[in-house]
Amino acid sequence: MDIYSIITERIITSLEKGVVPWRKPWASSIPSNYISGKRYTGINTFLLGLSNYENPYWLTFKQINGQGGFIKKGEKASIVVYFTLLDKKQDESKNDSDKKNKIPMMKYYNVFNWEQTTGIPEKIPVEEKDNDSILECEKIINNMKDRPLLKNGSDAYYSPKEDYISIPSLS
Repeated sequence: MDIYSIITERIITSLEKGVVPWRKPWASSIPSNYISGKRYTGINTFLLGLSNYENPYWLTFKQINGQGGFIKKGEKASIVVYFTLLDKKQDESKNDSDKKNKIPMMKYYNVFNWEQTTGIPEKIPVEEKDNDSILECEKIINNMKDRPLLKNGSDAYYSPKEDYISIPSLS
């Protein structure tokens, strides 16, 4: 099965369970590599988010072994995708050696969430504070005529029936 089919199958399975995988829960951390701390991006954030683990840290089998840890019995890996451009071998007879042709290559590999392992110390995610108030937005809200009531909640939405806006807290 190719990577496109694997990803499509995971999305369909999630939808069949009633989970819309692209809806972001507000109380979440961005999936990251346990060793490097580097955040996963693109489709990988989406794929790892389907797993519903509280801990955002992920490791490869080799990284788990390198940390002296083990995978818990019966645990299954999640996949992450790796995409790169490879240099295409140039044909010297065509006299185009100064052109660099690139070939796209996509691979996937297996990762395990920290919660699926034993023997590896837990890392607590550092909460980043990149959600400070934006003064211009605050002005617009404060000067709004007939402004609806603002309530702190766990979801972001507008209730037309009760005329209020629910907003998760900045933290």
